[in-house]
Amino acid sequence: MVSADGCHAHATIRTAWLYPLADNTVQGRPRQFDKDEALEAAMRVFWDRGFHGATCGELLSEMGINAGSMYAAFGDKESLFAQAMRLYVDEVTTRTGDILSKPGSPLQNVRDLVGVWRQKFTEPGNRGCLICLALVNGEGADCEAVCIARSARDSLTKRLEQCFREAGEQGELPEGLDPLGAALFFANMLQGLSVMARNGAKPRDLRAVVDTSLRLLD
Repeated sequence: MVSADGCHAHATIRTAWLYPLADNTVQGRPRQFDKDEALEAAMRVFWDRGFHGATCGELLSEMGINAGSMYAAFGDKESLFAQAMRLYVDEVTTRTGDILSKPGSPLQNVRDLVGVWRQKFTEPGNRGCLICLALVNGEGADCEAVCIARSARDSLTKRLEQCFREAGEQGELPEGLDPLGAALFFANMLQGLSVMARNGAKPRDLRAVVDTSLRLLD
């Protein structure tokens, strides 16, 4: 989320499961690979190329495994994409939750989250948000990865709405600002920023969008 973030998501917890590489041996024993590292590598390829743009050759090369090992550990390409999406969503959800659940002003927490988006989307070479990429590209409307992405988007909207309602209860919500409407606005602004960043928008233009949006909270 963008990542909250828009930046490169990396798993913070490793299970270090080891899988044999099919049809390869070293001194009579199967070569092994770290499943988490391979999944991170696949996630980066999908993030760069999208589901349809990522070839099996690119995925296998970046993951450092062969086709047999990939199918044994992850299933087919669509299943791999779903697992990569889950990895990304889990990381982004954790970071977003940490920001929005801070004690103090819920409205300031929203500002802080949007500030993270502002920073990340304006970094050189930013690839946007993998969740937004899947939703915008419609990578198979009913595929598991897109369902995961939709759920993540909806969860963000609900979490933002909760923050705005709490801000209203504390008397800091601007008059006339509807909590659900505001949540939908900022969740969709994230998607728009992701598309702009991925398409090479100038940082000043991205900052202008964010800064204008934040004025709604003044």
